Amino acid sequence: MEMQSCGNKINNKDVKELNYTNKTSKRNKINETELSYNKECNYKMFFFIVQLQQKLKDLEKENES
Repeated sequence: MEMQSCGNKINNKDVKELNYTNKTSKRNKINETELSYNKECNYKMFFFIVQLQQKLKDLEKENES
């Protein structure tokens, strides 16, 4: 009986570790996806800001004339 109980404890520990590893792996994939999305949004925002700055400069030039 004691031998089987010890085996169950080891198996339960292994299962818990595998479950933790699986959850961590899923979180990492989600984080990678979010990071990729955030980078894309940052690039879009950057170019949008650059365009706005250019339009502002153009408007300032028009007002000077």
